[in-house]
Amino acid sequence: METNYFQRKISSDFLVLLNRIPIFVHPLKTSRLPFFMYFRFKYPLLVVILCLLTEVYGFSQSILLQVKGALPVNLYEDSGLDYVEGNTFWTHNDGYGDNHLYRINEVGNVLDTLTIVNAINYDWEDLTHDSAQQYMFIGDFGNNICQRANLRIYRIPYPSDTTLTFAAAVPIFFSYPDQQLFPSPWMNFDAEGFFHYQNQLFIFTKGDSTATGFTKLYSIPDSPGSYNATFIDSFYINDRITGADISPDGSTVILLSNTKLHLFQNFTSTNFFTGMYTRLSISGSRTKKEGITFVDDKSIYLTDENEGFGNHLFKGDLSFWTSLNERAYEQIQLYPDPANAFINIKTDRIPVKNIELYNSNGRCLRKIETAKDQMIPTDQLSNGTYFLRLVLEDGNFISKRFLVMNR
Repeated sequence: METNYFQRKISSDFLVLLNRIPIFVHPLKTSRLPFFMYFRFKYPLLVVILCLLTEVYGFSQSILLQVKGALPVNLYEDSGLDYVEGNTFWTHNDGYGDNHLYRINEVGNVLDTLTIVNAINYDWEDLTHDSAQQYMFIGDFGNNICQRANLRIYRIPYPSDTTLTFAAAVPIFFSYPDQQLFPSPWMNFDAEGFFHYQNQLFIFTKGDSTATGFTKLYSIPDSPGSYNATFIDSFYINDRITGADISPDGSTVILLSNTKLHLFQNFTSTNFFTGMYTRLSISGSRTKKEGITFVDDKSIYLTDENEGFGNHLFKGDLSFWTSLNERAYEQIQLYPDPANAFINIKTDRIPVKNIELYNSNGRCLRKIETAKDQMIPTDQLSNGTYFLRLVLEDGNFISKRFLVMNR
């Protein structure tokens, strides 16, 4: 049965607003939840009005997910999710030796179970397939303490015949070219999301400890063998990535975390981080969300794990954000790139409220409140990668990256 998440969205957005009220008009700030619960039941109309105000004034971009159904108890640690067709999906558990794929319908009921032979579920994290639907790929690359030397992706024939009860897996082994120690003190060799695109498998890491906030992008061929993965780029996303997918038309990459969606669009190569970046907060309670898949170019489904709560199948509509600010992104220009003394920012009359400069560690180095074109000196910056975050008047923002190469 589908659930309306409007009430949960009100709770989330109102708490965001509550945290913004100054302390002198907020005497109960130290006990926000009871304060909110009191208003929720005594003044429901006020709660709705405050919720709408948070949307009007754009405190944050958020997406409201629709609960489609509950997952069965045997999918207690649901991780990967891959759309089939006809509103059915393949999914799996994360680890514990469960070498099965489960086909579920759009309300979470299990329709079929497929046993994967010649495979061990050491730490399966994600699931994807090629566009021709010849093969399905299972990502056995969970690596929480970055100690594994047996990372692999299993390839199986695409299970289009749902009467089959088993499929034989062939491994694709890989390693990270920049990992020298096992375990690694630099905790960014755990991956929980990948997808197939243009005969390659693209893997996104989940940084932890000192690497928290960074995700790295690697690629490997989609054929069986042993490979040293190709490092493509890294991005300071200020989050821990738990899932990934690319839209059927190849125009949008989506990364998932427990509380956010990260979109990359308008990229011109397989370095997806060069595209327009949009971050969306997921309204509602925080749960351990790990599985995500596109069903078309505008719609997604995702799942969360059972931690005593959660264990649901959700649907989300990206129609608004997949076309958001494309014109603005294309019109804002940075030059010269690489910069060796300064970087020019040409906004071309796009309504920019302020500009923030970040280094590759996510530290804000400078903030400029302006709506005009700017020239920022870079001669005092160390050589490397930097990010400009342009906050628009409507509350949305655009991130662009550039290099500094001082002589």
